[in-house]
Amino acid sequence: MLLVITTIIYVLCRINKIHYLLLDFSEVSKINLYRLGTCFLDFIQLFQIELQVIDPSLLIKRFCNKLEINSMEKSNEICRIALKIIQCMKKDWICEGRNPSGVCGAAIYISLVLNNYQCNLDIVSDIVKINKETIMKRINEFKETSYSKLTKDDFVKLDINKILQNTERDPPIFITNQIKDGEKERENKISNCIRSICYVLRFQMEKQRENKNLHRTWNTSGDYPSCSCY
Repeated sequence: MLLVITTIIYVLCRINKIHYLLLDFSEVSKINLYRLGTCFLDFIQLFQIELQVIDPSLLIKRFCNKLEINSMEKSNEICRIALKIIQCMKKDWICEGRNPSGVCGAAIYISLVLNNYQCNLDIVSDIVKINKETIMKRINEFKETSYSKLTKDDFVKLDINKILQNTERDPPIFITNQIKDGEKERENKISNCIRSICYVLRFQMEKQRENKNLHRTWNTSGDYPSCSCY
C-alpha cells in the first residue's frame, strides 16, 4: 500500500511541476528505488499519463545549496555557471533522454573547476545521488562541444538567451551509433579480408598436397611409359 501511495504522490508532484526526484521519495519512504521506479512506470502506463521530462536547470540551485560553500556570492556564481553549462548541453542534445541528476552533477562539477573550487567528484556524486561514471560520461560529452574550448572569461560572457538559437552538433547517441557502425563496418572488412586470405592459403595447401601425392604415385607405381626406340 505504501508503495502505491508513494507512487501516486510522486506522479501528482510531476503533474503539478513540483520538482522532486523519485530518489527523494525513495529515501523518505525507505522503499527500494528500483521497486518504486517499476511501480511508477507501471502506474503511468496503466493510466496513460504523459509527464514532461524534468528540466535539470530546476534542480541546480537545490544541489548547489548542498555544497556547503561558505561564501553566498561564490555559491551563486557556481550556480549561475552551472545553469549556463546546462543550457549549452541542451543546445548540443546532451540533456535529451538523460537522467537530470547526471546532467546536474556534470554541470556543477565543471562549474566548480572553472571557479577554482577544490571539490572531489565523489562529493558531487553523493549530492546528486548518481554514480561517478554517469557524471563522467556527461562531462566527456560536454568536452566534445565547442563551448568546452572557450576560456573561463569567454564562457562567462556568453549570452544565455542566444545559446539555444542554433544547433551545432548531432546528439551524442547519434554520434555514438555512427562510431559503432563505422567500427562494425571496419570489423566486417577485416573479417572478409581474413576469410579471403584463409581461402587462398587453403587452396594453395591443397594444391601442394595434390602435387605431392601425384609425384609419390608416379615414383612408386613402376609403370613407366614405353619408348619405341628400344
